[in-house]
Amino acid sequence: MKNKIMLIFFFLVAITTYSQELKLVNIIYKNEFQYFTFYNNKTILADEIDPSKNISLFTNDAEKGFESFVKCKKNDCYRTIGENILVSWDFIIPSYLSIKNKILNKKEYPNYLNNIILDERILQKRKKYTLLELNLKNIFIAVLEMSKEIYNKYSGSLKLCGNPDDIVTLYRVLNASDEELYFK
Repeated sequence: MKNKIMLIFFFLVAITTYSQELKLVNIIYKNEFQYFTFYNNKTILADEIDPSKNISLFTNDAEKGFESFVKCKKNDCYRTIGENILVSWDFIIPSYLSIKNKILNKKEYPNYLNNIILDERILQKRKKYTLLELNLKNIFIAVLEMSKEIYNKYSGSLKLCGNPDDIVTLYRVLNASDEELYFK
């Protein structure tokens, strides 16, 4: 009995801690959304991309945005300088954030998945990385705030260095992989 009580206690502490470090700021609909992504060239094989080696940014200046990414010498992670916002298509959103209830209130919801348009353009090729500009139309974005620790734990993208308690903003694009969770 004591073990069950302790297990329940630790479970509640874990949920509470996770929920305090990850919060849904808003869900926004964008007719047009442009961001930049930095792909490791080794990860692009026959149109399949391994997200664990890539990172995407919503920034006003792609060159400054990616110049601000500095690889930490000891770890395979990056630190950012400035107010760049991370962009993800695959960050796992916990169910307690109740995103589905917030999306259903949006007028653009009908046929959402059929109306997404994606256009990409190569801006620069470097030895190891390719810088792409992505333009999306008709998308929902979940704006999330979280600690770097939570981002690193639940993201498949490159990891962020620095104080694990620092807060980062993430634009999570809702897409076809979310269909079962949010659009049915």
